[in-house]
Amino acid sequence: MAATLCLRKLKENAILVQFQGNLTLIACVLNLTFSIISTVGNLLVIRALWKASTIPVNVKKLFLNLAVSDLAVGLIAQLMFGIIMAIMLDLSTSGSNSFEFLCPTILSVSYFFIFLLTCASFLTVTIIAVDRVLAIFLHLRYQELVTSKCIAVLLALLWMSSFLAAFVYIYFPNQNNIVVVTVEFIGLLVTTTGYVRIYKVVKYHRNQIQIQTLAQQQNNQENLVLRQRKSTISAMFVHIFFLMCFFPNLCCIILLRASGFRLSFLAVNHVSGFLVLLNSSLNPVVYCWRYREIREIVKSSLKKGIAWLNPL
Repeated sequence: MAATLCLRKLKENAILVQFQGNLTLIACVLNLTFSIISTVGNLLVIRALWKASTIPVNVKKLFLNLAVSDLAVGLIAQLMFGIIMAIMLDLSTSGSNSFEFLCPTILSVSYFFIFLLTCASFLTVTIIAVDRVLAIFLHLRYQELVTSKCIAVLLALLWMSSFLAAFVYIYFPNQNNIVVVTVEFIGLLVTTTGYVRIYKVVKYHRNQIQIQTLAQQQNNQENLVLRQRKSTISAMFVHIFFLMCFFPNLCCIILLRASGFRLSFLAVNHVSGFLVLLNSSLNPVVYCWRYREIREIVKSSLKKGIAWLNPL
């Protein structure tokens, strides 16, 4: 069954290489470039998150998991995909269209890791949205009900679900598009609905705090609300980039199936796939932009790295 998927993907990629060579070349360069950016960026963010002391424990665990999955996307999935497409492009340029050696092992392994790691990143952002909804609506009961142990168990289930989804994607090729559409649709629906609700509550809390601070200083509960609002807004920025990267892919898969795999839709789908992988490079930028402590640790790490590279 894995061979069936491999041959289908090989056919799609071969068509792109032969008829959209310039697009394929650009995609290869961008994938390899952003693979480096994603790897370096997420390594810096992982180090910064590990050392950060003011970020809530649950938020830190979730963002660490996101950074780890994004690191794996850049270091494994994006790099493998870029190299495979570069090899196919090089063979096509030299006049050879014999790509059969890529099946069934190389392409199957590549797409397994691509789906596994992007699914883990995708589901982590979805869980972050649910966690932020609970933090906003449960208020002081949040720490009592959503413990660090609960988050750890949830993350373990997340990776198990990603492995299962990747297995279904590879070994049941006739159902893989249904798996992708279902996961992406539910994830985008949950995160978007959650953040719409969060925005309304945060806006209400902000207005209430502004009224109260005119008469008295903020108390501990108000400070807690402010901290929750800050981490929620940070997560919301992650969601915005998340939506920009994954929604086009969802639309493209649906159009690709409806169009009968036309060349123009294959090219657009290829671009949307790049956006999915690009999300792993954008997330570290969001961390550093929103969290001052992470930003300062990353800057310190970069300065030390530059000093090490230029000792004189």
